[in-house]
Amino acid sequence: MTDEERKKLQKEILEKQKKLATEENIILPYNIPEDILIPDFEYNDLDYGILKLLELKKIEDIDDGIFANWKAADLPVMFIAGGLGTLTSSLLKDFFNDFHNDRWSKKKTLAGGHSGEAIDRVPGSKQPGGFGHRWKFGHDLLNPFEVSWDQYFSLAKESGGILPGFLKAPFYWLKHLLQDTFSTEGLPMVGNSLFRDFLDPATPTNRKLLQLLGTIKMRDLAGTAVTNTIMGAYLWKTEGNLNQVIAKPNYRSISLMMGANAVMVLSGLLNPVNPSLNWGGIPTIAYYAYQLIKLEKQIRKLLNQRKLTLNENFEILDKNEKNLMNTMMLNDYYMNLFSEYEDSINESYRAIMERHEMLKTKIMGGE
Repeated sequence: MTDEERKKLQKEILEKQKKLATEENIILPYNIPEDILIPDFEYNDLDYGILKLLELKKIEDIDDGIFANWKAADLPVMFIAGGLGTLTSSLLKDFFNDFHNDRWSKKKTLAGGHSGEAIDRVPGSKQPGGFGHRWKFGHDLLNPFEVSWDQYFSLAKESGGILPGFLKAPFYWLKHLLQDTFSTEGLPMVGNSLFRDFLDPATPTNRKLLQLLGTIKMRDLAGTAVTNTIMGAYLWKTEGNLNQVIAKPNYRSISLMMGANAVMVLSGLLNPVNPSLNWGGIPTIAYYAYQLIKLEKQIRKLLNQRKLTLNENFEILDKNEKNLMNTMMLNDYYMNLFSEYEDSINESYRAIMERHEMLKTKIMGGE
């Protein structure tokens, strides 16, 4: 850049500064003649006299709705909902068992029941039924290979209709398993055939243990439905948004739903009249536990991201502070230069005036 170009740019910068000073009602303490070139002026550090500051990065907002906003009635309702689930299971025990015995166990398959089906007779047994027969043969959803399918295919053929036999046969078997969940003993848990080699269901100790922990009962599933319905309705009412309960549950909704199901499962085990492990509550608890872990990871991720952004903004603020200090120092430097130029001009003016007075004296004296 030539001196002329520097003077031209300097003039533009100073005019810009003067304009800004006028707008802000600031009186500049200097007035630089156009023919004076300020040495070592850092033109690249300023944009026509305006300090450049880096912009801060936007901090992502966290939806406050995901955090818990506890209510005074939350814990009481949670315990009541869990307890009512267990109470429902106990009250339905005899009703469901009578329904199973009267409607299904005494009626033939094509009449809607399952009487006479081969899976109720353990191979080698003299008569069908009896406690433990479901654990010993044909009642494991994961082991359909031991089932005598000839009988079910014969029933499918006998029933007629348009559905093919390969669909009707497994339907009859699954219907039998479903109907057994209404009985007092219930249906052995999935995968029960794996325990046959080391767990005899006929011994008194094992029988009591299996009745308590090892069967799926429809009355327990009904109790699970009651607990979750009550808790869901309460959360819907208090949250005012069904989306916060189902699609995007918050910390409060997840915690209370999981807690109510935990109360139901524990109270079912401690029930002095009809103790039973409510298998319907286990996957429900697991689901909400997973949702809670997922939500906490999401919150942790957002907080970590906000922390990183804040750290970056602190670095930006530090750079802006340094730029500001450098600019202030630069302005002080030029102010000193301007003062030196002004002092030099004043000194030259005084010298000229003294010289003028001296010459004037000599001239006047000479006259």
